[in-house]
Amino acid sequence: MHQSAEWQLCIMHYALIINNMELNCVIIDDEPQAVALIKNYISRTPYLNLVEGYTDSVEGLSKVTENPPDILFLDIQMPDLNGM
Repeated sequence: MHQSAEWQLCIMHYALIINNMELNCVIIDDEPQAVALIKNYISRTPYLNLVEGYTDSVEGLSKVTENPPDILFLDIQMPDLNGM
């Protein structure tokens, strides 16, 4: 990553923490190990809030369309809907 991009990312992280803000996250992935890994990452990151995790791509798409998250962790190779 370019040094100025790293600095901007650092400033964004600081601003989110200082202002007590949270980014709402949703996971859509059919692999339980991947979901567990992402959940672990989110739980260790102070400004990330896990809204929901979905293993079904159709249900996940329906829910994020109704209430879009700030961040979507998305598996692009899933049964039913591929490459949303």
